[in-house]
Amino acid sequence: MTPFFPDHYRLLNTLSGLPIRPERALELAGLKQREEPMETRHRNLLYQTTRMYGTAQWVAWGGGGLVLTGYGEVQLEDFLYRYGSIPKTLEQEAAARARHKERAENVARREAEARGEVDDD
Repeated sequence: MTPFFPDHYRLLNTLSGLPIRPERALELAGLKQREEPMETRHRNLLYQTTRMYGTAQWVAWGGGGLVLTGYGEVQLEDFLYRYGSIPKTLEQEAAARARHKERAENVARREAEARGEVDDD
């Protein structure tokens, strides 16, 4: 039997501190297929997440996308306590690795800039 996880939890579980496009977050959460058009239920979930609950917000930097808010991090921990951990799909694991790599590269670049080691070509 597959465990039940609320859609809000599934969506928050795909977000981090790096922006991700809403459509991509819905796909990674298993709530929308890649070729499937955005439906009213998807829009409602995004509205609830960003406007009603304040657990995610849109940012323009990094290509634009959704990121977790501080309240979203607390809500994610609460969901984890109540429902347990959501098993990651292979696609989610790959996306998480890519986000981690991008974050590490950004940190390394900022540190190099702070030391004056970056050439502006």
